[in-house]
Amino acid sequence: MKFPLHCLAAAAALAVAMLAPQIASGQDRGSSMDAETLSENLRELDHEQSEIRSEIRRLRDHQNRLEELLRIVERQRRQQAQWESLQRRLQSDDLSESLSKSLERQRDDLEREIDGLWQLRVTSERQRDIAEQISFLREHDGKRSERLRGRLAIAAKDLEALHDGLQRWLDQPLDDASDSRAFEERLLELEEQVEVHWELVELVGEWIWAIEVEAFDEIEELEEEIDAFLTPDSVEPTERPNRHVDEQRPIDVSDESLARFRSTTLHEDVIPMLEAHCIECHGNEVSSGDLNLQSLISETPLVIHRAKWIDVMEQTKNHVMPPDDATQPSRKDREQLVLSLHNLIHQFDYSQVRHPGHEVTRRLTHQEYDNTVSDLFGVPVQVAARFPKELAGSSGFHNSGNTLFLQPTLMERYITAADEIVETLLPVDPKTDRQRAAIASVFLTPPASTPGESHSAESVLRRFVSRAYRRPLDENEQSRIMARYRDLIRLGNSHHDAIRSIVRQTLISPNFLLKFETSADGDTDQRINDWELANRLSYFLWASMPDDQLSSLARSGSLHRPDVLRGEVGRMLRHPRSASLGDQFAAQWLGSQHVGTRVRLDPIDNPWCTESLMKAMRDETSQFFHALVIDNEPVERLLDADFTFLNEELSNHYGIRGVQGPQMRRVDLRGSSRRGILGHASILATTSFPYRTSPVVRGKWVLDTLLGTPPPPPPPNVSELSDEILENETLTIRQKLARHRESSRCNACHREMDPIGLSLERYDWFGRYRLRSRRRLIDDRGSLPNGTEFSGLTGLNDVLRQQRSGDLLRQVTQKMLSYALGRQLEYYDETTVREILDSIGQHDNRFQPLIHEIVQSYPFQFKRSRP
Repeated sequence: MKFPLHCLAAAAALAVAMLAPQIASGQDRGSSMDAETLSENLRELDHEQSEIRSEIRRLRDHQNRLEELLRIVERQRRQQAQWESLQRRLQSDDLSESLSKSLERQRDDLEREIDGLWQLRVTSERQRDIAEQISFLREHDGKRSERLRGRLAIAAKDLEALHDGLQRWLDQPLDDASDSRAFEERLLELEEQVEVHWELVELVGEWIWAIEVEAFDEIEELEEEIDAFLTPDSVEPTERPNRHVDEQRPIDVSDESLARFRSTTLHEDVIPMLEAHCIECHGNEVSSGDLNLQSLISETPLVIHRAKWIDVMEQTKNHVMPPDDATQPSRKDREQLVLSLHNLIHQFDYSQVRHPGHEVTRRLTHQEYDNTVSDLFGVPVQVAARFPKELAGSSGFHNSGNTLFLQPTLMERYITAADEIVETLLPVDPKTDRQRAAIASVFLTPPASTPGESHSAESVLRRFVSRAYRRPLDENEQSRIMARYRDLIRLGNSHHDAIRSIVRQTLISPNFLLKFETSADGDTDQRINDWELANRLSYFLWASMPDDQLSSLARSGSLHRPDVLRGEVGRMLRHPRSASLGDQFAAQWLGSQHVGTRVRLDPIDNPWCTESLMKAMRDETSQFFHALVIDNEPVERLLDADFTFLNEELSNHYGIRGVQGPQMRRVDLRGSSRRGILGHASILATTSFPYRTSPVVRGKWVLDTLLGTPPPPPPPNVSELSDEILENETLTIRQKLARHRESSRCNACHREMDPIGLSLERYDWFGRYRLRSRRRLIDDRGSLPNGTEFSGLTGLNDVLRQQRSGDLLRQVTQKMLSYALGRQLEYYDETTVREILDSIGQHDNRFQPLIHEIVQSYPFQFKRSRP
């Protein structure tokens, strides 16, 4: 039982007063109270006085901590009120630019101080908790209590150091950036030292509570957990190696281990293992997870289904499959299956396969439709926004032939769009410069002329329809078009109206809406003609129709010549239309297109998240990628380029000063840690959850999207984090993920993903830089499974550039080749990928040689009819 401080002081005085007469009487009656009894009484008195003084000191310490907490809370309240006042002033429209920036700096300083006060408050509360636990343990003898007091004393000392450091950080802010960073790193180390003790502190708190309420079953269980902490070789649970994980360590796939299985065969070394351990759940009768290994085995070579077999290897290598409740293969059998499959897949002689792939007829994508119509009429046109939503194919791109179908609903929209385009751009009486420019482009008249001063109908229609079809017209087509024109004139239509009618008809013709090529003869490969080459090239680099120069070269039959083709690629890359490589290719590959659609915030609760900010985020990534291409940078500059594109709103979002106005412009990032694609808000936002970052999603995105080395799919019924871990507010995200990795089913993948994602934790769920999360300094260090350690975005970029640049280069090559071909790559494209990689390696792995090699590649210039 605890007493108020003044009561304890009074009790001490009363005890002395009560014992004083006895002492005096004993001295007077030496015969009635012997010296031994008197000495014992004095010892009892000294002990009671000592206990009372200790309790007084404890209560004084408790009172001081409460007073400190009160001061912190009052300071928090004042600073919060000041912050809210500043926020209201910043929302005013009558602020000058200099005053606005000054107020923003004051607000940022206040946010920093408020965060620090929260941490100081938590530290003070923890000091109080530990002090009370130590006091309780003093009253309970025993070896366990003695050892706990020692551990808690260390925790109290670390807490005191952290508390003093936070106080200094708040009261004496460091101006020099390097000093500030060093000091913050020291605070982070102190926080880590405290967190090492804290799970034990929480256990002790639960144990004390169980003793006070006499919950004997829980006391025994908690004492076992506490004793586990106190054993000499114990380590904290977040760092404790999991023996189950160690026993099920992944199969080693090294040159040495692969060499032992180099001569293995499918029928002798792979099929028996699959039949023994896998076919029961993944066969013809039962196909769990839609995986039928019996069917896959029947299609050889195995590289036909390369991606699926790689997944099987990864699941087996990392002990994810067979599941825990199934009979497990011995480590020797597991090793045989993994290494044999690895050799059959990765050591396959792809040079024996030569196949250009099948060119399927497909419609224009929505963006290609808008771009083509714009170039056809010579003015910007945007009508595809009202078309049904575009789907991405298995390649990840909208131009993938396996999704570009012509549904009845879309055909109706095409008809409506054709009517709207004709009525808007080609009126009888043009009123705007845009209308006059469109009429001039179609009717071959100077912009200032009237429609009546046109070229002949035949020349107008032949040119327009040929451009729309993106090839020359044959005699039958030209005859039918002119017959239609004459019929319209006979029915009383003017020349202008007759042309408009045929233009409308052309815009809904399959020859305009679809991209198709003539069929190759038989099963032999055939080089595409120059018109088909012009179309492939134009929709690859411009996402639009060929221009007059490209069409002229196709008409002359010289476009396929390597020197001419190389010159055209260079010219097209210098043209503004090549921005589509950023707007379409990069945006779809990297996912930045989703900002503003899938990734957006409620504008009422988040007025700062404007449409213009989200557009700037998308534009930054598109313009950045386009700049790398036209500047012919090495592919690895994706990771560490020292520039980006910002406007004032996005630069303020990043905390970068000196950028003014709404226009995007190139900004030097030297001296900044926000370099490369991983520093873009568009990427950081699309790899987060609303209002919460996700190191797992970010790590998976880097491995899968950026490097093309996806981790295996998670085992069935396994979430990112269990509810028990996710809802534990005392753990940081780093500690939660460490707990998650204790599961052998999760460790294999998460040890690859988590360090990558954790290194990006200083960027919040919308790409803003931060030092703290939940009032704690963020630890952005990471360590890869191979032991490589790094810190933050800069360290991650360095590691990826040094150790994974080959994966990045292969992924960019595969993605760009897939986009150029308009289809998912197949196993027979591996030869082309390897040839391209060998060639561009002689040119420092730069972007423009990569594009040239794709254009000159076998599948880009040849075709084979689908059987």
